[in-house]
Amino acid sequence: MEGQEISTGYTPRKWQKTVHYLSEKYRFVVANVHRRGGKTVLSINDQADHLLRSERRQPQGVYIAPTYGQAKRVAWDYYKQFTNMIPGVQYKEGDLQIIIPRPHMGDSIKIWLLGAENPDSIRGMYLDHAIMDEFASMNPVIWSQVVRPALSDRLGKAMFIGTPQGENHFFDIYNAATSKELADWHGLTLTVDDTKLIPDAELESSRLTMTEDEFNQEFMCSFTAALTGAYFSKYLEKAEEEGRLCHVPHNPMLPVATFWDLGISDNMAIWFAQKVGQAYHFIDYLEYAGKGIEFYIDELNKKPYNYARHHFPHDVKKREYATGKERRVVFQELGLRPIVAVPKVNNKAEIINASRLAIPMCCFDKDKCQDGLRALKNYQRKYDPKTKKYADKPIHDWTCHAADAFGTFAMGRNDGSFLAGIENVTELPKEADSEYNELE
Repeated sequence: MEGQEISTGYTPRKWQKTVHYLSEKYRFVVANVHRRGGKTVLSINDQADHLLRSERRQPQGVYIAPTYGQAKRVAWDYYKQFTNMIPGVQYKEGDLQIIIPRPHMGDSIKIWLLGAENPDSIRGMYLDHAIMDEFASMNPVIWSQVVRPALSDRLGKAMFIGTPQGENHFFDIYNAATSKELADWHGLTLTVDDTKLIPDAELESSRLTMTEDEFNQEFMCSFTAALTGAYFSKYLEKAEEEGRLCHVPHNPMLPVATFWDLGISDNMAIWFAQKVGQAYHFIDYLEYAGKGIEFYIDELNKKPYNYARHHFPHDVKKREYATGKERRVVFQELGLRPIVAVPKVNNKAEIINASRLAIPMCCFDKDKCQDGLRALKNYQRKYDPKTKKYADKPIHDWTCHAADAFGTFAMGRNDGSFLAGIENVTELPKEADSEYNELE
């Protein structure tokens, strides 16, 4: 049966036609486009066209936003707008899933709208097309550990769309796409001067309520504009100027202490440090999403380190619902000892200030700690340009795990942290923790 011609009602602008052409020519496209440029509409229609014309059986696509709520708010209505004239299309509101029948192929297309904060919702899927919307606000592992492998067996495509947020992983993947080393990648930047979408009067009005860096980031697509509200960027810039972001070798004669963050959905981050004189040498960093405790223990055992103490935030004393055991007991039973639970601090500002004071005493291996450093540089609080005030709490995004793990170091470090020996082993508790509050 021959295919049917379908009109979605979408008429691409000139710049959007350019991106559609590039999407046909290249497997991976990274579009750095100014705010309110129409990149979400572009990507949705590009994906629908690709899946409708796919020669693969039962093609599948995903649209991924930083959070599930953003996916629903930003893209769900657009998906319905541009697919509702397709005969037989079904919408599953509760799952944010679209099913599009293809009678000429005897199969159907499935598209899911998902949030990057829950990588397990994507694991195990095969994908023919993926949209990564505002990749700069996502944990980068969603691409490297989840989406990229899901595209492999069917040689699926991906489109990254977004606006810069400093020199983070979106910056890295854009640079990779614009290099000549990857033949199936292409990257492009489109500012307000390129698209001519925003009236001059509106741009001038925006300048009055935005800093120069904000305007350059949001409308001129600048990766180098200073990140507004970043907590640690100037401290790390100084560390780089002083040569403390460099090659920091592991000293096998000294113990290695670890400092952890325990995130939701098995997201964990770990800094590895040695004390050398009065300085702290960060020789390694580890962060994964959607992995169990056993995975992290195995990863630590693979490394050639002689461990001292393993420092955890206070919630390591909480009990797991599945086992009824404290998390620290589970770690200890798997051989991770000794464990130190850093006392709880209710004031987030105190932890951030302690981290700021600690950075000047630290050297970081720029290669092995690259992911952690990137997160620290981009850890920020939200700025409201209308009130010209910062929020008193950090933005909860992909940067939090590395920052919280570093906060564990800042609040929990002491001379004993870097001493190895059986005398430091924490015994398994012989009775219940009476201070435990299951609602905490």
